[in-house]
Amino acid sequence: MSEQSKGKKVILNTKQLKMIAGLVEAKFILEVRNESSDYEDWCDLDLDVIKELTTYSEDVYKITLHKEDEILELEFHKTDTTTPENIVSDILSKLINEKHICQDDRVLIILDNSISKYNSTILVVDVNRVSYRIGKFNLAENMSSETILEAVLDVAQQIAIEGREGKKIGTLFVIGDEDELKKYTRQLIMNPFKGYEKEFCDITNLSLHETIKNFAQLDGGFIINKEGRVLSAGTYIDVDTSNIKAYAGWGTKHLAAVAITKETNSVSVLVSESGGRIKVFKNGKLMLRI
Repeated sequence: MSEQSKGKKVILNTKQLKMIAGLVEAKFILEVRNESSDYEDWCDLDLDVIKELTTYSEDVYKITLHKEDEILELEFHKTDTTTPENIVSDILSKLINEKHICQDDRVLIILDNSISKYNSTILVVDVNRVSYRIGKFNLAENMSSETILEAVLDVAQQIAIEGREGKKIGTLFVIGDEDELKKYTRQLIMNPFKGYEKEFCDITNLSLHETIKNFAQLDGGFIINKEGRVLSAGTYIDVDTSNIKAYAGWGTKHLAAVAITKETNSVSVLVSESGGRIKVFKNGKLMLRI
């Protein structure tokens, strides 16, 4: 495809999109464009299965699903924290939750410059088991973006694989409403995240992950709010676990991880010290195991 001059859009016609989708064996096409784009010039799609995403206001995206003779129209509402970096994950999660996309599906995504910094961007996304279960069980419904949970799982997997100082470690992340969680938490040590600006405590900031891995050695766990800000480390979860059924190999962190999600609208991510497994709990139930 030839390069377009600066400021012009890259036009993808039906033949080109079909060819690309065929080459990457994509089952779906997800087109993201601004309302100001000329749709007929942007691309004239005529496929059996297409998902096109069109901006029709500053705050709402219109999703039109074409599948054989069926046409469905959905909406995606932007939030204050919606960014070009997280919008694709959030939209895919919505489509999974509403059963339009399944595990192991491959999606071809075309973005114009209303989302991407480039004139035109093409992504190929495979819906893996983790992404599918996040969407299917709506695990990030009380978070400002699914990318918060994805970031927690990413650093949790690093902790599980790498450990710290040559030994395996376990830790606990609880993501939820700050005010709701307050009455169930207390500090075991001086909070290392207290007093820092929000941007320095953002779990989606990759430069923070090394700090997280260092503090994972502390007793207690991490508390993260719905916007992805790490509020504290070395925090004890003070919740009644007497009614939680304990399974073989479960310790106090397992019980706390289950109990806190039963008492609050939170999600907990546990890294097991003994087996290096990662478990995600919501509503007092195990929703995902990695």
